[in-house]
Amino acid sequence: MSRKPLKTIHRSKVNQSLFENSQKIAQLLDHGLALHKSGKISEAGLIYEKILKQQSNHLDAIQLLATSYGQQKNPELALKYFDLALQINKTNPIILNNRGIPLQELNRVDEALKSYEEALRLKPDYAEAHNNKGNALKELKRFDEALKSYETALLINPEFAGAHNNKGTLLQELKHFDDALQSYEELIRIQPECDFILGKMQHIRMYLCNWDNFDSIIEHFKTALMANKPVLPPFETHGLLDCPDLQKKSAEIFINEKNLIQLSCQLSIPQRKQQKIKVGYFSSDFCDHPVSHHIAGVLENHDRKKFEIIAFSLVNNKTDIWQERIIKGVDQFVDVSNKSDKEVASFAKSLELDIAVDLNGHTKNSRPRIFSYRAAPIQASYIGFLGTLGATCFDYLFADRILIPTESKEFYTEKIVYLPSYQCNDKKFSVSDKRFTRKEFGLPDDAFIFCSFNSNWKITPQIFDTWMRILKQVSNSVLWIYAENKTATENLCKEAKIRGIDPNRLIFAERLPLKEHLVRLSLADLFLDTFPYNAGATASNALRVELPLITRAGKSFVSRYGASLLTALGVHELITNSAEEFERLAIELAMRPELLNSIKEKLSNNLSKYPLFDTIKFTRTIESAFSAMHKRSQNQLHPDHIYISD
Repeated sequence: MSRKPLKTIHRSKVNQSLFENSQKIAQLLDHGLALHKSGKISEAGLIYEKILKQQSNHLDAIQLLATSYGQQKNPELALKYFDLALQINKTNPIILNNRGIPLQELNRVDEALKSYEEALRLKPDYAEAHNNKGNALKELKRFDEALKSYETALLINPEFAGAHNNKGTLLQELKHFDDALQSYEELIRIQPECDFILGKMQHIRMYLCNWDNFDSIIEHFKTALMANKPVLPPFETHGLLDCPDLQKKSAEIFINEKNLIQLSCQLSIPQRKQQKIKVGYFSSDFCDHPVSHHIAGVLENHDRKKFEIIAFSLVNNKTDIWQERIIKGVDQFVDVSNKSDKEVASFAKSLELDIAVDLNGHTKNSRPRIFSYRAAPIQASYIGFLGTLGATCFDYLFADRILIPTESKEFYTEKIVYLPSYQCNDKKFSVSDKRFTRKEFGLPDDAFIFCSFNSNWKITPQIFDTWMRILKQVSNSVLWIYAENKTATENLCKEAKIRGIDPNRLIFAERLPLKEHLVRLSLADLFLDTFPYNAGATASNALRVELPLITRAGKSFVSRYGASLLTALGVHELITNSAEEFERLAIELAMRPELLNSIKEKLSNNLSKYPLFDTIKFTRTIESAFSAMHKRSQNQLHPDHIYISD
């Protein structure tokens, strides 16, 4: 019996078309993924958009497009497409987790937290969601819960590099430096090439006064920066290298890694009829913080006939007397902590700001992306970060002729506004009514008291060498310094002993409220500055209470800060230019009380005569700078170096 031949199955034209279209989409998706993996993210995004024109509900393309927008630092569009993906699949924990990231970048942190928590409800062992939940909790200042979230993520996946990094950052912020260092060591074991991690680790070691292999580490940083490697963040660079060229390179590398869209100087500025110049001060530190201690008096004393002053608070700080004072001292105080960077820039534009002044720079809670979107036609950096930001969106950097000699302008991406003196101070600042004795702080009554109340991370082994040689030469003397953590105290005692100095000659102090600290300073005889990162607010606090300060001037902005302060107070004889000169002067002043007393008398006389503590004079000076900057802008001229006369 013969078999009937099998019938050939033919696809209908419709099915054939669908099949071919599906193949094309699959090929497009593969092509997009290949571009994405090779780092061509914007090109990959165009491919995903092409897929969505053919199949609008293609879930993979939607998610990948959302991810590409996130990587291009466009959280608004990233969120739009993650929301679209969520409409297609409401119970996908990956979408919910990824959706939280742009929400957080848009400062919608509560919504981000809910998205992470919903992802974890659906998938409790989702390590990435636990990590991201920790990030949201950290921003909400729920630190204990954040730490638990990171630890949960690491229990699920002990090799999760991102969770080790975030845990280390939180522990560092909480000043648990030993534990933070351990987290970073785990991170570098897993991901040795992690950007900036070596610099962050070294900064923590400096907090701990752990100087193991210091010289070789510094040489490694120099070599890596010259090779344009992201090893050392800008702030950490300032504490380790007195090299303005490498500080500039570090800042530029950091800005490039942030992938900022940098809108350059805006020349097509509309001629407005308003007579007042609108100045916006942007800071995360409108609270009990050195920046507010410096700037509060200036904000209060601006000439309201010529200037309108707006304070933009980047962080929702707990209200304190300093914030209350700043609120009263400005025309508008705006909390923009819950707005995205683009929203803040747009809001500033809607207020028709003329000048935006960033008081953060590359410091904690800074938001440089606001300025990359051009919050104002003129943008400048002042007081928060002592050096170049490495970003072309900043037109000006305030300084003086001591901080940035004219031959050093090449090391700054900004044009320099040269003020007669740099640091503003609050003339109204008062000290406590309390009175202290040396005995209360464990200080010997009959000894010469050297002090240095800088943070421990500013103490390098080289400056400590100098201090110990001074103690060796001035036999009846002690050094009074901060003890920020137990490990630092132990290490400093160990290092003193290695250098032949009895550790008991180191007297460790705890932090006090500022008004009480100012009283305490009067118990010391001479303040020894750090190098290469000089004292700033700490130095002017000492000078305010007539405590002489010896500084060493180097090549960079931060290493010339002490010299700037002493010049503004007319006490040039306390400025030295080498470790040897610093050492000789400290010993001479300790051994010759009549010379020290004459300097103290000069300090006392100059406090009211020189500009360092003249708040009103400084305010008029910076107003002259604002007027000069604004005039160039209105005349359609590019920013250029500006010199303000005394």
